Amino acid sequence: MKEEFKKLFEPIKVGPFMAQNRVATAPMVKNIASPEGYVTPRTIANYKTLAEGEWGIIVIEATRVPPSGSQFRQMLGMWSDKHVLGNAELVDASLKPPTIFTPRTSCGCFMITSRVIAYHI
Repeated sequence: MKEEFKKLFEPIKVGPFMAQNRVATAPMVKNIASPEGYVTPRTIANYKTLAEGEWGIIVIEATRVPPSGSQFRQMLGMWSDKHVLGNAELVDASLKPPTIFTPRTSCGCFMITSRVIAYHI
C-alpha cells in the first residue's frame, strides 16, 4: 500500500464514537424498504453486506421522519416504535463493528440538527 493511503485505514474518533478506519459509505437511497418505510429482510441483507466489507463508517440512506416526508417510493421511515425497532434490527444485523449514522430527512431537506442518530456496534 502506498504511504499516502495508510492514514485512510487508521481508526478515527467521530464525536463519542470510534470508527475502525476512515472509509465511509455515502447515504445512497436504495428503495428497498417497505412502501410504509419499514426495514425489510433485503434492507438488512444490504447493510450486513456493507458491514462485512470492512467499512469504518456506514451512513444509512435518507430516512423520513414524518410519513409525508417521503421523496422515494420505498424510503426508510422513523416515526413509530415499529420503525425504531426495525432500524435497531438493521444495526444489530451487522457482523463487524462499523459506526453507523442515519441522516434524517423530510421533503428533500436534511435536518441539520443534533438529532442525527449514531450507533456504534
